[in-house]
Amino acid sequence: FPFPQKFFHDLLQNAFPQAEATNLFDREVMTWRIMKDLPRLATRPEFAAISNYLRGERTELRAYELARRIAHVFDQYLVFRPKMILDWDTGEGNDWQPILWRQLQQAAPGQHQAALGLGLIDALRRDRAPVPERVSIFGISTLPPHERSNQNCSGLTRKTQATTSC
Repeated sequence: FPFPQKFFHDLLQNAFPQAEATNLFDREVMTWRIMKDLPRLATRPEFAAISNYLRGERTELRAYELARRIAHVFDQYLVFRPKMILDWDTGEGNDWQPILWRQLQQAAPGQHQAALGLGLIDALRRDRAPVPERVSIFGISTLPPHERSNQNCSGLTRKTQATTSC
């Protein structure tokens, strides 16, 4: 039996097979993409604190460590703060984090976990997501909030015979 997160990931892949670009938002990949973008973005006034941090000795190591930490935070935002990420996608926020996020998502707009999760809920409601005939989901309390949401569960149970703790 797959773990719940794997199950919902597979549902996403089946509902949106064209979403190959989601690996651009894997933590490790984001780290290198952020590291590449930081020097250029650090010249903007919103990035003054980052620019100051990157000055001094071992600049490349500092850039890598910072990029790794930022990628980790963005990864957590995708899981636990998807609405904020979706707001950033639409232009909200003028601090360095939303600006950096919008730079990252330009490579694959709408292809990250937060947007695809919202699309999955819509596809489940409209009966456009292929789901197995029968589903049993255990360990639902370990799922991120947006995956264990009533919207996901009700959309799923409307389309298939499901045993869940929703």
